[in-house]
Amino acid sequence: MQAYILKQYGPAHESLALKGLPKPVAAKNQVLIRVKAAGLNAADWHFTKGDPYLIRMMVGLTAPRADLVPGTALAGVVEAVGPAAKDFAVGDEVFTEPGVDVLGAFGEYVAVPEGMVCLKPRNMSFEEAAAVPVSATTAYQAIHKFAKLQPGQTILINGASGGVGTAAVQIAKAVGAEVTTVCSTKNLALMKSLGADYTIDYTKENFTQSGKIYDYVLDTVASQSIADCCKVIHEKGAYVSAGGLGTGVVMGNVWDNIKAKMNPFTARRVEMAMNSASRQALEDVKKLIEEGKLKSVIDKVFTFDQIPEAMAMLEGGHVAGKVVVSFK
Repeated sequence: MQAYILKQYGPAHESLALKGLPKPVAAKNQVLIRVKAAGLNAADWHFTKGDPYLIRMMVGLTAPRADLVPGTALAGVVEAVGPAAKDFAVGDEVFTEPGVDVLGAFGEYVAVPEGMVCLKPRNMSFEEAAAVPVSATTAYQAIHKFAKLQPGQTILINGASGGVGTAAVQIAKAVGAEVTTVCSTKNLALMKSLGADYTIDYTKENFTQSGKIYDYVLDTVASQSIADCCKVIHEKGAYVSAGGLGTGVVMGNVWDNIKAKMNPFTARRVEMAMNSASRQALEDVKKLIEEGKLKSVIDKVFTFDQIPEAMAMLEGGHVAGKVVVSFK
């Protein structure tokens, strides 16, 4: 099969190389998936750049492990099932977040433990479905598990136009919350189309100085300090960080969140929503998708041979929703 491997850490055009690899075999409880589309996430450029160094502990300290095929989210068709796999059949249309031990979305085939795989939403194309894992599941867990958002409460989403943010707007509205979004001027109309009650243009206004108080702040970009964000949160509310590790040398913004969470003088509850990949996480968002309450926002679709260019667009930032690669 053809796949892009991570030959070194660095920008995508330097770190990714197209290579012929043996077609994977579905072992034990795995399913072999023929990839139809891959969805790009912030985690992908963290892996390709090896930044922060925390990432390298997962895939190789000084260099990526041999023939590592990156890619954190995909949709495709089951090609074969392992001898102990019982939940899927050849021909099933599925989507998955394979997890750090597997990755593999940048290859034509990938073998994934069946517990990480879910049937694709009936009302989505492969490209739309590939845009869901990681970003939408992170948003869902941030809102339900970490914030514990309830109907009628208020939430501000900082960085609302990205992959996690666009999903979070819709998920929060499905809860029945009042949603305020923070984004650039060009994405204000997108926020309204997703159901946002209020929008703040960060090029014209600093939301931490607005005087408005919210039950929760969901922060996907860390453009303001945690302390400043806490100033606009109710006493019983929470600050929830989700969707990115930042660009700090060793731990990115993880350490900032840990310090704030452990500091007894931090004014509000602080949570860092780390996505827990599983079939159940996909089932949770799939239900909203099939109810018409959640859709994928896709900025641009690239072809398989354009994966380095797709990654370059992701690395450049300011993507509205998701970047997707179609294997057609």
